[in-house]
Amino acid sequence: MSQLGIAFVTGMLATVNPCGFAMLPAFLAFYVGNPGNGENRRPLLAGLRAGAAVSAGFAGVFTIAGLLLALGLRFVLGAVPWVAVGIGTVLVLAGIGLALGRSLPGGRLNIGRATGRLSASGTTTVAMAGYGAAYAVASLSCSLALLLAVVAQALATGSLTALLSIFAAYALGASSLLVLLAVAAAFARDSLARHVRRLLPVAGRLGGVALLAAGAYLITYWAPALAGGQAGGPISGVAAALSAAATAAVETNAQGIAIAAGGLMLLGALAVLTRRNHTNRLEDCCAPHSEPISPATESEQKDIH
Repeated sequence: MSQLGIAFVTGMLATVNPCGFAMLPAFLAFYVGNPGNGENRRPLLAGLRAGAAVSAGFAGVFTIAGLLLALGLRFVLGAVPWVAVGIGTVLVLAGIGLALGRSLPGGRLNIGRATGRLSASGTTTVAMAGYGAAYAVASLSCSLALLLAVVAQALATGSLTALLSIFAAYALGASSLLVLLAVAAAFARDSLARHVRRLLPVAGRLGGVALLAAGAYLITYWAPALAGGQAGGPISGVAAALSAAATAAVETNAQGIAIAAGGLMLLGALAVLTRRNHTNRLEDCCAPHSEPISPATESEQKDIH
């Protein structure tokens, strides 16, 4: 396998590490339970948008960390346990609020009694990117060996272009799995909104419970490191087993995941272009046109004056 191929698969595996493993199912559960602003009509585009935002946050943090490591600045790793516990605390508070039926700042979920329709200012792109960045920070320590392998590959090239290409392949690898899962969650959300409307009032609460569980996991996992011990906890063995199973599945199906994610992105791009062309045709067809004043009308206006 080429260096770019190794970096691509390494980025894919970074998303299923035991340190931040609980963040992935929590994101999917939260996304399914909190429909966006009319996005249920276009689940493919909604999923691609959410997946791209989470991927940008996740891959961005790992790329920056990799470049810092390439420069020899390893002090950043010492802050990971503190930041991870802080993220866990925020997730616990947000999860408790959502589980109690409250809304996150900037996001409201309204359920019409008569129609059962959903509307929300919902989960913004910035919030999704922030979640991806938090996911990456929590995952950084467990993915350090993989990240160092990518850094070593990049430094071995001796070329800035090749270095950036390797990090781009790493980011694309992480994005392919996250986008694929986000699109699947968007279609699940669409199915929930259309066919299981009785669950809509509790869907957001269940997403809150998932965030609460993810936050509790991060606190439990990283708290021992704050006291000078080793990261991990009573539940770390279970998470490690689940992460190992997910890693094996990703390694076995890496090519299929990449092809599926690429195909979805292509379909999304075609959908956007088709929609844009349709909108332009409607504007050209139905836009009001000003009619020129006829000579007779001009003469009548002169008589009036």
